[in-house]
Amino acid sequence: LPCTGNPLFKICKMQKGVKHTKRYTTLYLSIHSDFLCTKEAGEEQHRDPFTPKATYARKAKFIESVLQEMNIGELSADMNKFIHVLKHTCHRQIRSVIRGLRDMIDRKEGYPTKIVYTLKKLLHQTSQYQILDAAAKEGIYPLIAQHIPKERNSDR
Repeated sequence: LPCTGNPLFKICKMQKGVKHTKRYTTLYLSIHSDFLCTKEAGEEQHRDPFTPKATYARKAKFIESVLQEMNIGELSADMNKFIHVLKHTCHRQIRSVIRGLRDMIDRKEGYPTKIVYTLKKLLHQTSQYQILDAAAKEGIYPLIAQHIPKERNSDR
């Protein structure tokens, strides 16, 4: 670099090729030690989060609207995780998964720590999403005996 007089990279290793044994084919570089920052003891390290590119924009918009509808909009910060798990599912199934997430929060389990694991688990449970969605629209969803211990279920 012209401002410091030192090169940005330094050569770590040069490797000869397999076919051409007399030619160098691979060059391994590292950043010169003058440009590396040293970590000081007791110093907090912060990293700026990367802004994700807008993939599956329609799904993201729909998931965010359903999260807002279910009053758990703060989970939209993990939108990439939601999209990763729910990108190949239909809207009705996404609605059912988010409804299951809302039920988990209502049952005093709190917000899940492993959101991807929880979403995958709820996605497998919503294979009967058409029935569950119709029950939720009719208002009889709480009467379906899902996620209830056998002791409490026998009272019905």
